[in-house]
Amino acid sequence: MKYTFVVIFFLLSFSCSNSQKSTETPPVLLEREELIDLIVDIQLLESHYHTLYKRPEIYANALDSASFYIFKKHNTTKEIYKSNILYWTKQPDTLYHIYEAALDTVNNRINLK
Repeated sequence: MKYTFVVIFFLLSFSCSNSQKSTETPPVLLEREELIDLIVDIQLLESHYHTLYKRPEIYANALDSASFYIFKKHNTTKEIYKSNILYWTKQPDTLYHIYEAALDTVNNRINLK
């Protein structure tokens, strides 16, 4: 599961490209810990929907709607999240550590239950 989580997010990150230049900082750059917390909450939400419905095409719209509340909780938007992920894909070593920290947080929450 650890490697699946990292691979999925790297693939999603690369698929969320736009015309932003590689050295351009997004208008709102989230702090590392803020981004980690946001990734954790999004992953937990997606895992919940996947456990219930198994097939992404069934729950994609519901997940998109529910993720709005995750972004609201973190005082950000989907666009800011995407621009931050795109920015960090240009620095793969840092992004790897961000996802590793997110995965550790998810695993710690699972082990607490």
